[in-house]
Amino acid sequence: MGVVIDKAAAYMRPEITDPEDVYERAVTFLMERFQYYLKAAGDFGLVIQDQRQTGQDIRLRAFYRTLLVAGTRWTRFPAIIENVFLAPSHLSVGIQLADFVAGAIYY
Repeated sequence: MGVVIDKAAAYMRPEITDPEDVYERAVTFLMERFQYYLKAAGDFGLVIQDQRQTGQDIRLRAFYRTLLVAGTRWTRFPAIIENVFLAPSHLSVGIQLADFVAGAIYY
């Protein structure tokens, strides 16, 4: 699964004021799609993501927690069983593969 955000269009929206808002919007779209996939598969899942800077990671964990507790306008997340796991990509072949795929989507 992947999400592409048109940054120029995103910054035209009043609720988008900084890069973290754009990032959180993309995370929201991805989480919703992941939840729909898990529901269709009758399964549960985890979110594992590349670490960023410490302050960004703290904000991101809090954002994921909010999503898991409150859901979004469109969905709740009962099939996602834990808050996000953050790991450095150089220690995870899986995250390196996801980076490779994301890079291909980006270009």
